[in-house]
Parts: sequence; structure tokens; C-alpha cells
Amino acid sequence: MTTESLSERTSGATRAGVPTKDGLFSEIARMASVIWRSSERNQLLMLGTGLVSVVAGTAYMQIRLNAWNQPFYDALTRKSHSG
Repeated sequence: MTTESLSERTSGATRAGVPTKDGLFSEIARMASVIWRSSERNQLLMLGTGLVSVVAGTAYMQIRLNAWNQPFYDALTRKSHSG
């Protein structure tokens, strides 16, 4: 018999060290409950919201920049095909 520790059996980990689906969701739920009870909860939520906002804003601006540059790159493509 193998000697699994109690934490390995209750966390849902497989022998390869990869968590199972149930183990992963239980770990996420446990982390969320710890964060929710934390005294720094508001700071964490504000930082998370700020991070998502920065990523979304960067993606939006990159799309706008690509649209702005499209005529230039289209002209380069036409020039390389005609010459």
C-alpha cells in the first residue's frame, strides 16, 4: 500500500501531482472563502478590478491602433504585389 498523506487525499490530487477537477474547484472555493474573510478583502478586490481594467484597456487600444495602421499596411501589401 502507498502512504498518502491526509492532505493529498483530501485535496483531490492524483499520483502525478495534478489536481482533479473536484480538487481544483474545492481549492478555488477555499481560497475565495479565505479572501472573503480577510481584512484586506477590499484592497484585493480593488487591485483585481484595476488589473482587469488595465488589461481590457490595453487590448482595446491595441485593436484601435491596428485599425489605424491598416491603410498603411494594406498599401504596403498592394505595392509588394504590383512590383
